[in-house]
Amino acid sequence: MNALEKYPLPQEECDRLLKTILLSALVWLGAGIVLAIIVTCIRTGGFLAGGNPMAWVNDIAATLFPHWTMIALPLAALVLVEGVQAWRMPRSPGFRESTIQIRQGITGEMPRMPVLPMFFLMLLTGFSEELVFRYGLIGLLALLLAFILPDGAAIVISVLLSTAIFTVVHTQYKGAWHMAAVFVLGLVMGVVFVLTGSLLSVAFAHGMYDFGILLAERANMVREDDYFDGKVPVDVLAGMG
Repeated sequence: MNALEKYPLPQEECDRLLKTILLSALVWLGAGIVLAIIVTCIRTGGFLAGGNPMAWVNDIAATLFPHWTMIALPLAALVLVEGVQAWRMPRSPGFRESTIQIRQGITGEMPRMPVLPMFFLMLLTGFSEELVFRYGLIGLLALLLAFILPDGAAIVISVLLSTAIFTVVHTQYKGAWHMAAVFVLGLVMGVVFVLTGSLLSVAFAHGMYDFGILLAERANMVREDDYFDGKVPVDVLAGMG
């Protein structure tokens, strides 16, 4: 028995889930484009100063090159996160309770999506969020802080602030461990982006990590006798309507 047979997700809820994730990714993408335009305007002195109005596109394109971290980072993060979860679930009641809480929400429905749409949506989400939090926020904060701080300090503070905002945005993850994991992953993404300058690498790593986590949780649904510890979420989004 596979996860979809054990915990079927109604087609109506699946459709709502796919549309919601797509809309969310597009909103983040739009926000990232706005931030990219602002960063380019500050860096070049603005379009009204005779600059190229599409310079922001060239700036983003210049960061779309591969780096070995795009493969190593999601693999290492997956092994660490899933390893800690497998070790702590039977040993820590508090950890298990917070994990079950997360599973009862939309996070418990996402691993039951069709694999192909899941793959492309996670890649799109990864790119959109990295465009906002790494390229846009770090870039904007570093430029602004550089007016009052040395460049090195401005970059460090920018990475920390963008990571804090990234963590706060991911409020669906409850419990100290889960929030700490989000913060550490965001911090690592920020450091990698600053050191490599590759948006493509952190975006791909982010998307593949999310996709890998969903596949791992789908496997956990089969492996664990009662993955949801009771009620199976089948109408989370319908209940929000």
